[in-house]
Amino acid sequence: MTTQNLVNRGVLTLALLIGCGSLISNARQATDSKSVENGGSIGVVDMDKVYSSSGAPDLVLQKSLELDADAQQRVNSIAAAPYLTDQERDEYVDLCSKFQLTDDQSTRLKTLRSSSDIKLRELASLQTKKDSLTPDDQKKMRDLTAQKRLLENMMPSIANAARMEK
Repeated sequence: MTTQNLVNRGVLTLALLIGCGSLISNARQATDSKSVENGGSIGVVDMDKVYSSSGAPDLVLQKSLELDADAQQRVNSIAAAPYLTDQERDEYVDLCSKFQLTDDQSTRLKTLRSSSDIKLRELASLQTKKDSLTPDDQKKMRDLTAQKRLLENMMPSIANAARMEK
């Protein structure tokens, strides 16, 4: 169950409890001339007013903003490590999408991020000596550039998935 579903169910439960309390209160105040047996009503509840006055709209908005910020932070974290192999990237995205990481997972996430940073420095070094590159250096430079380009192409779908997950 996602956090959004939990918030929605909590708000609905709160509104129903407030409405039931109003019904019970009005039922106790009913006089004999307006009793249910004589065609009177137990009570009328305007659920829109109950919901609006409960503070739930502000709570839902606040929770939505928190979830949006969290999703954006995860997307930014993924974008910050563009120089990973396909397998490393899949693992990195999987780790970034988890809400709670174990110590081993946290260490692995840092290792992958560090690996991407090392490859970034290596690419920068290769770019500075562009004229004297060996065939292996040229291949390494093409591979690193391709990894970054692949992640850039994947980012819109990753961002969309992160927003849908909230």
